[in-house]
Amino acid sequence: MFLFHSRKQEYKSIFGAVRVGQTLCFRFPFDHTGEVFGVSLILKKYTGEVVNVPMKFESEKDGLFTYFSELALSEAGIYFYGFEVYTDGGTAYVKRGKGGCAEEGKTLPDWQLTVYEGTDERPALSGGVIYHIFADRFCKGDYTPREEKHGIVKKAWNELPTVVDHDGVFRANDFFGGNAQGIIDKLDYIASLGVNVLYLSPIFEAASNHRYDTGDYFKIDPLFGDEALLKELIAECEKRGMIVMMDGVFNHTGSDSRYFNRHGHYDSVGAYQSKASPYYDWYTFRHFPNKYDCWWGIEVVPTLKKDNPDVRRLVRDVLVKWLNMGVKGVRLDVADELPSDYIYDIHTTVKSIHPDGYLLGEVWEDASTKVSYGSMRPYLLGSQLDSVMNYPFKEGILRYAMCNDIEFLKETVMSILENYPKNAVRLLMNIIDTHDTVRAVNYFLKHDYSHLSKKQKRELVIPQEELENALTRLKLAVLIEFTLPGIPSVYYGDEVGLTGFEDPLNRAPYPYGRENLVILDFYKTLGAFRKEFKEDLDDIRFIGAEGLLCYALAADKAAVVINNGEKTRSFIAEKACRDYLSGRAFKENEEIRVGRGEYFLLVSE
Repeated sequence: MFLFHSRKQEYKSIFGAVRVGQTLCFRFPFDHTGEVFGVSLILKKYTGEVVNVPMKFESEKDGLFTYFSELALSEAGIYFYGFEVYTDGGTAYVKRGKGGCAEEGKTLPDWQLTVYEGTDERPALSGGVIYHIFADRFCKGDYTPREEKHGIVKKAWNELPTVVDHDGVFRANDFFGGNAQGIIDKLDYIASLGVNVLYLSPIFEAASNHRYDTGDYFKIDPLFGDEALLKELIAECEKRGMIVMMDGVFNHTGSDSRYFNRHGHYDSVGAYQSKASPYYDWYTFRHFPNKYDCWWGIEVVPTLKKDNPDVRRLVRDVLVKWLNMGVKGVRLDVADELPSDYIYDIHTTVKSIHPDGYLLGEVWEDASTKVSYGSMRPYLLGSQLDSVMNYPFKEGILRYAMCNDIEFLKETVMSILENYPKNAVRLLMNIIDTHDTVRAVNYFLKHDYSHLSKKQKRELVIPQEELENALTRLKLAVLIEFTLPGIPSVYYGDEVGLTGFEDPLNRAPYPYGRENLVILDFYKTLGAFRKEFKEDLDDIRFIGAEGLLCYALAADKAAVVINNGEKTRSFIAEKACRDYLSGRAFKENEEIRVGRGEYFLLVSE
């Protein structure tokens, strides 16, 4: 029997990822009745290089042999490891089994070891909350644009987003008028949720309402505001302990832009208009002018050549302008499309202006082993991304809330904690939905509405009982999101029960006058919890309890207990505590009955 377990510090002295040069001790115990000739740690780099590290004999007692080795790696990278045990019965190959434990077998996967550069000093942003605003849809303040936009449709605030125009084309050109002044007006409300990062979807001039088709990187979209308003927004955020994070869309521009100018709306000579354009070499034309590389084949977003020096100069100049104005966070759109040295340049620019700046990447998978365009990406190894949007946690949380899959959630969480550097974990953008996904409430609906067209979904009235059941599951999911390591993100309107199927229905205006105040109070309570315990929200410890999801957090000062099953279950309070959500008190060793769908956020008294 092989006792090694990668998640237990008696066998691997440092849990999870390690810094370059940091000494790591492996202790490998196993039982064997015959003669043992030795043990080797087999270390592999993702590039294919293999190193055999002989382990030293430490002790033998009652047939239990223990070998150990110390290791300090001088180069950042993703490594994999296993063990070979040489005995009189032959060679045993020991690899990763379920949950990080050791199993014998050649075909099992190796354990992963992430080695990174950087510090483990706690970032100031850890322990907070992100508020994610789709800029056109949050609040329309008292602001008159200094100029009009061409080709748009203006809507009343209580209307629904357009899903297709009369000619069958979706142009994303319906605007509700959410602007910077509206956000300023609501900053006290946002702060009441415990927010310290205000994340804005793109705010630069663009043809569409989502503005991921940038028209001019150096100009605020006139419907959103101007530079004076942005400066005021940044200043008012700083007064409330918040930073502003902007969306950096540097993989592509709009076809309707100063740089491409397909429709001739700009006073420049764009790449589409002439091969003599100063921007012509910024794009890849297959057949000039109508065949060109674009993101996912969408012609309104032609792809930039990231190896073009002028493109890189543009990105640096854009970052310098807005970061010097006070923006302190950048979320990199479609980070998988950006070459590693391109991200390095962005990282260098951000940190040169704000050493504590927050560079976040849109990555949908495990970012430590993400392969894009044939290469493993070094996102989290140093001088790249501070962290990423946490889609793996999203999948684990939603699956548990909907299907009660405790083991999947636990394994998902532990895998990320084991593979990511400490500060990348602390700065994870934990999500249950975003502007790119169905709102979590809709995910939890009892009935399957996937067969409906977007137009049908737009007009659908969800039965009240079904909606209430979905909101109950939403609260359960939010409790988990707010108590796992990382920074929970609130997608505007989720905190008041805003519904929405897939894009663009997930981008409806904030429902002023129709807020679910019970859900709002729940979010505010969890935001207050994070403020109170912000210094201790790094790690969790799962607790075994039949039929329950239980984990300790905040250095064991708090615990989450959830029953998402069909039967009432019991949980024994390890110490005197109270439920942060209801105020109910419990004595030490008291049996807590947890009914179907019931949950507690227990804090020590």
